[in-house]
Amino acid sequence: MNKRVISAGILFVLLTGIRLPAQAAGGIQMAGLTSSTGVIVYALHTIAGNAAASAKQTASAAGAEPAENGQIETPVQNESAAANPPAQKTREMGLVAVERNVRENNPTIRTLNYTAAGIGSGGRTSLADNGELAALVGQYSAAVAELQQAYEAAEDEAVKQAYALQLGIHQANLASLQGTIAMPAITAAMTQMMLEDAEYGVRQQAGNVAKQLCYGAESMLIGMKSLAVVTEDLTRTLASLDRTIEVMKIQKERGMVSQLQFDNVCEQRRQLAVQIESLQNQQQSLGSNLALMCGYEADMCIVPSNLSHITLRNIQEMDYETDLAAGLKNSYELWSKKNAVMQAGNKRDIHISGTVDAYEAAKKDAEATEEALRQAFKAIYDAVADQKLAVDAAQTAYTKAQSDLSISKTKYELGAISQMDYLSAQDTCAASKNAVETAHLNLISAYRAYVWAKQGLISTGAAGGAS
Repeated sequence: MNKRVISAGILFVLLTGIRLPAQAAGGIQMAGLTSSTGVIVYALHTIAGNAAASAKQTASAAGAEPAENGQIETPVQNESAAANPPAQKTREMGLVAVERNVRENNPTIRTLNYTAAGIGSGGRTSLADNGELAALVGQYSAAVAELQQAYEAAEDEAVKQAYALQLGIHQANLASLQGTIAMPAITAAMTQMMLEDAEYGVRQQAGNVAKQLCYGAESMLIGMKSLAVVTEDLTRTLASLDRTIEVMKIQKERGMVSQLQFDNVCEQRRQLAVQIESLQNQQQSLGSNLALMCGYEADMCIVPSNLSHITLRNIQEMDYETDLAAGLKNSYELWSKKNAVMQAGNKRDIHISGTVDAYEAAKKDAEATEEALRQAFKAIYDAVADQKLAVDAAQTAYTKAQSDLSISKTKYELGAISQMDYLSAQDTCAASKNAVETAHLNLISAYRAYVWAKQGLISTGAAGGAS
């Protein structure tokens, strides 16, 4: 009997997430989740755990038993069922719907909000039993060890980065749990002000993560539309190659082209078909990952609806100075730097060596961060205008292509050009039309980056993501 094997250790890593005592809440930031790439990868892995949990429950209901090596073995009923998996459900969404679903249903965002609410009420996750804590530490230790092995065995760089991110998170959480065991309970001794400060900090962090995930989800949706346009262009090129091959068959029979020339064109056609299939698989993968980010089950796939074009009015309403001020005010990175200045100022004492220097260093760091954010915001602002010019240029080229096609149609009807020439003119016009759509998608992407920059998500490129 065929079996599907799921690693129990990896399941544990994905399912545990960040539900830890309040003193472990800082583990998220310790793990480096301040870049949009890190947050999105972490979110995808966390919600993938939810899907894995569902699969595990299904396996249990079907009579699956854990193997001696600690892995879960799920029997496949028959070859036919394995070869014909159930059809994946689809849901069409636009930018507004994606943002709403991510904010309301994303497991990572909900967990962070839950953590903040727990701190605000003065409550903590009940893990007072040292025996329970010790068992949890043992599970985390085993999971970290297995994840380390998976990281070392991975060959793909993207997979290694994902494993590295998860490894850092769980190592931080493991250290926090170990510290909890050795630390006496201090909840009763904490002042209300300390609790409020902790809650505010976590809520700031949760808000920043929510922005990054929503922006990342929007980028994925726009990326899917762009891939669809590229796929359409390549499919049209494939059809053109098919026509060429049919002509070359006749030419080869008449000795007008060699077998090598014919084989080269056939190979180009084969490679192009592979590229098209790869792009289609990428779209499917993005749609599935996006569905998980929106809180759906693993059998759901998001497909993008028609995205509204950015209008001239949208661009005219952009106010650089006002929007810059809003972006700096809402920036989590700048807030965290200024908060560090405040904390250093509270510790500053001219009689204690190093505290004054630490305060001055924190001030300079905050000033440098603000300047970097200002420059990044200016680049985001300018990018919108640049993409609008690109749209205008593409539209002009498309208008010319339409005119050329009209002329080619007349010539074809008069017998002045061949059918192949006329079909080529049609392909050129269609490609110009798709170039306009691509330019509009780039403008949408640039404008949405500006909208999120106003909300404080300003990409400086320093950490590979938005701050």
